[in-house]
Amino acid sequence: MAQHKASLMPWQHGSIEALRHNPDTHRFIHLLRLAWDLCDLGVMVTVEMPVGREMFIRLPTLSAAGSKIVRAMVHSGEWWFSWSHCPADWVKALNPQAPMIVLEGLGR
Repeated sequence: MAQHKASLMPWQHGSIEALRHNPDTHRFIHLLRLAWDLCDLGVMVTVEMPVGREMFIRLPTLSAAGSKIVRAMVHSGEWWFSWSHCPADWVKALNPQAPMIVLEGLGR
């Protein structure tokens, strides 16, 4: 059985500056903030952090589709939440209305 070797996180190298500029740090903060806001609106969410892939938020649905996924990404130097590849289904992560826009975009 292969052993999994954990990579060192930026703070383990002693560099807070590296952590500050790590896109995964920003992605985590934006997704966690959105998850918190959605929970405040009464929506159950899960923040998922799969090994070797980008983290995302999963929102369970009542349909056979099972769940919807929201990701945080950088586009043109700004952070966005997206729930499809279509830019019409994106909202700026710092938009105060982002939680409501995400819910509307997901048909909830």
